[in-house]
Amino acid sequence: MATKIPRSKENDYTREMAQSRRRFVQERTGAALEHVGSFSFDPGVLPGNVENFMGVAQVPIGLAGPLRINGEHAKAEGERLGACVQGGVTQLLVAGIQPGTGGGDLADPGPMSGKDRSQPFVGLPAADLDDLCDWTAGRFGGYGRRINCADGTYASSAASKSACVQSYQRATPQCTATVGDLEDCINGVVDAAPCTRLPAACVELLFCAGGL
Repeated sequence: MATKIPRSKENDYTREMAQSRRRFVQERTGAALEHVGSFSFDPGVLPGNVENFMGVAQVPIGLAGPLRINGEHAKAEGERLGACVQGGVTQLLVAGIQPGTGGGDLADPGPMSGKDRSQPFVGLPAADLDDLCDWTAGRFGGYGRRINCADGTYASSAASKSACVQSYQRATPQCTATVGDLEDCINGVVDAAPCTRLPAACVELLFCAGGL
């Protein structure tokens, strides 16, 4: 039985050397590693990336999308798909992307949300939060939309309705913002055309919900 990990001074990145190291592991542990030896690329491309190469691990890949890219420095006319190897991240991507792009553009509902302007955010029923999130997204033209102001600030709709509701639910009892503050903030940004600065009504909302 070999006492050291097999290596080749001439060419250590070959299928034969990978197999010899798997055999070394099997002899010492009993593990067959049959799946580790199943790979399609040439080990010759690996120098500088891994030492004592013996194979690969199978990693589940999740799919999220389609995602429409419309950023400040990147835009894509078509829709793009995204792959992720971490389950939690894929779940977040799906939760954020599907409501934001699956529903497409939202019609502008107008400057009034239909809710009592004096009603505080803290303690709002879930149904009201849903409606306010849809109203806000509609004013921006959809979820995941952003409007930049000339002073370097910006306001945006949440990536999805669930993300929007969760941000409002995080409001603490110290939050004094009302539905009227939300309407004034969003309308002040959307109707400014172009926005020169973030309206004062947005300040308390930023404190309550951690950003717009």
